[in-house]
Amino acid sequence: MSRRALSRSLAVGLAAVSASAVFSVMPAQADTVVASWRTPTSTGTLGNGAAPGGTVTRSQAVARAQDWVNKAVPYSPNGLVSPYGWWADAETGGRYRQDCSGLVSMAWQLTDSLNTNSLVNVSTRIGLDELQPGDALNNIDTHTALFVGWTDGSHNAANIIEEWSRSGPTRARVMNRSEINSRHFYAYRYNRIADDSAPTVSKTKGQFFHGTRNADGTWTGLGALNGVATAPQFNGTEEAIAAAPDGSSQVVGIGLDGNVYHTVRYTSGSWQPWGALTDFNGKQMAASQVSIAVGPDGSAQVLAVGADTVLYHAIRSANGSWSAFQPLVLKDGSPMKAGRVSIAVGPDGSSQTLAIGGDGVVYHTVRAADGSWTPFQPVLGTDGGPVHASDVSIAANRDGSAQLLVIPGDGNVYHEVRRSDGSWTGFAPIDGVGTPTMAASQASITITPDGTAQVLAIGNDGNVYHRSRNTDGSWTGFAPIAGAYGASTFNAQRVGIAGMPDGSAQILVTGGR
Repeated sequence: MSRRALSRSLAVGLAAVSASAVFSVMPAQADTVVASWRTPTSTGTLGNGAAPGGTVTRSQAVARAQDWVNKAVPYSPNGLVSPYGWWADAETGGRYRQDCSGLVSMAWQLTDSLNTNSLVNVSTRIGLDELQPGDALNNIDTHTALFVGWTDGSHNAANIIEEWSRSGPTRARVMNRSEINSRHFYAYRYNRIADDSAPTVSKTKGQFFHGTRNADGTWTGLGALNGVATAPQFNGTEEAIAAAPDGSSQVVGIGLDGNVYHTVRYTSGSWQPWGALTDFNGKQMAASQVSIAVGPDGSAQVLAVGADTVLYHAIRSANGSWSAFQPLVLKDGSPMKAGRVSIAVGPDGSSQTLAIGGDGVVYHTVRAADGSWTPFQPVLGTDGGPVHASDVSIAANRDGSAQLLVIPGDGNVYHEVRRSDGSWTGFAPIDGVGTPTMAASQASITITPDGTAQVLAIGNDGNVYHRSRNTDGSWTGFAPIAGAYGASTFNAQRVGIAGMPDGSAQILVTGGR
């Protein structure tokens, strides 16, 4: 909060929500006092174990700010006018004022809730490209936010956490470089912040994160996805990501309400707001599994396993319009019951689907570019019998072939190629991290334009690992990907990967802790 801004009107940028309405939904941990100041007395369990004012690590600062996101801490019910709202909980200690500078003061474990002017007294201005997790973006006259990390190696957009308005609680979002510049934000580093010697994994269970593996093999940091409408983050149970020919990507996810949502990430790095998908009755599409693939014409095909366990298919045209979800059927006309599913679109516009049937068998079908379907056929193993699996993934190559992954009953990842003529190479196990096989709970595969395949897998330790398959069939070794909020690994419950036209790959991971 800026003291210079106290006399400014709060109408700009705020929704017409009364202070009493906001305060009425504040959790029990918070209180409001008629006072101009509150001195914090503890750093909480996410602190340094001492009184405020001591050294704070980068991961602590980010974890403390994330705690306010997780708890949906409201903005001060009276805005920039006393009496302010003050927040304390067992994780962050307190008390700290519920506004933008109070959030940063809390994250830095300061002895007082400073304002946007006085934050500069405990910090040092740095260059924007020097920003590291736990630093701040600050305009001393208007607003401040905690910096979490860049979304890409070119520093075009930043993940931030902010207390922003009485219209909504503390939120995590992406701030583009253009917004940083146009709003005259400068970078500041707390004078007592310390680098982490051993980064810890933040609690990210169910939260969606996006990252990029650049064509040169370097990675950008994971950035949290905003939620539906004004929700600060998207939490869900299932997700999938697909690349579009124009360099954008499309994401589908199943929210905690059990319904399917869709969004687009544009080439600028900005995101389209989440939209709920509807079933053939016009109601929100409830589902347990979901997959998406984008064709050469820019249209997307989505598979969803409905609440009735039937497998449904829908198309999003390149203009953004949707067809109704239609059930897929077996030879006898009965609906195809399914568990996990995966879809890939080839260069000719046809698509291939893998689905684990109600009998646990992996089935394969092809949808021709004209919309006709081949019958579901069981995928066969090396013994000639049908393959039973707990997870499947398929990716299409530009030469008309496809590569697929399955995780059968032994819990290991197997790979196979379906040639462009429809013949199969047979499954072969993938080696793990120092082991002859890769044990995993889930895996996802994509193919980049040069024919290289890239794989994400969740290992038995719960962490996400990546490797590549070269065009000659050789593999690189599995390596862990870095986590969110400065952590060295990422514990996940779901993963997805999409090969982009420029040779990069975008990943989508759902937190497991």
